[in-house]
Amino acid sequence: MNARRISAIVAVAALSAAAGCSNHQVIPLQSAPGSGLAVPSNAVSRAGWLSPQGKAGKGLLYVADQPNQRVAIFTQTGTPAGQITDAIAGPDGLYADPNGTLYVANFGAGTVTEYPKGQTTHSKTLTGSIGPKYVVAGHDGTVYLSDFADGTNGKLYEYAGGSTTPTTTISFSTFPAGIALDRHGKLYVAYTDSGNNDIEVLKFAPGKTTGKNLGIHIKFDNAGGLAFDRNDNLLLDDQSLPGVDVFPPGATSPSQQIKGFSLAYQIALNHGNTHLYVSNPFGPSVVEVAYPSGTPIRSISNSLAGAYGVATSPDSPY
Repeated sequence: MNARRISAIVAVAALSAAAGCSNHQVIPLQSAPGSGLAVPSNAVSRAGWLSPQGKAGKGLLYVADQPNQRVAIFTQTGTPAGQITDAIAGPDGLYADPNGTLYVANFGAGTVTEYPKGQTTHSKTLTGSIGPKYVVAGHDGTVYLSDFADGTNGKLYEYAGGSTTPTTTISFSTFPAGIALDRHGKLYVAYTDSGNNDIEVLKFAPGKTTGKNLGIHIKFDNAGGLAFDRNDNLLLDDQSLPGVDVFPPGATSPSQQIKGFSLAYQIALNHGNTHLYVSNPFGPSVVEVAYPSGTPIRSISNSLAGAYGVATSPDSPY
């Protein structure tokens, strides 16, 4: 495992221990031929496959199973529905667009790979990043990517007009974390401000490279994923909580905190906004709760050796 990848998950590991998750299973590792990464000695089959529901691309849950070098696919009730292994290398952030195209941020390769609905072979590779973490795509096909880099000089990349290399680059003194688009195409970026030692969020209007600070200041915490619900509430994954902070439009303090997780790394809502999925890399599992009540429903862990990024298809409307 390279130093850059270790740096990227150190915060998660420390938070897991702090949250009392020291009893998670340690999986013995072995080299992955030709990848330079590590996979578990009990790794699942490398062949990609899809069930009929997986091919249809409806009612699916995607999970970045980083140790197994794959994206695991489940129904949204937890039944295995397939997996993608082609061009996968240290998968982290995931996103599925309204057409069912899956975007995978490959932290181990510095790429984003795209998979059309019903396919396990990638159709496009986006390059130019170092440590891609979170990815989202707009209705116009523009792809946005947060890049961890070395943790001190991260970047936000924009790939416009079907480009496979960045067309716009925005620099951060630390690194951008979760990213999300609202219904108006405005981009929101969560990051940890090292000077203020807090989580903050920037909003970028379409085509702009200077963001507006929303005035959110969550002290001594670490940012994870972002998402919007159909009421324009901003959901922020607070890894230190661990849980999800819910901010109504214009609010700088959360109106609700959804807690009770061992670790909260990345998040996704189902299309109906009735279920919230929260990933725990070291569980490893994805916890499903009712939204907005936060009532636990189930934990999905079938065959997972890790659970980093998480996405639903079809995605939440915004």
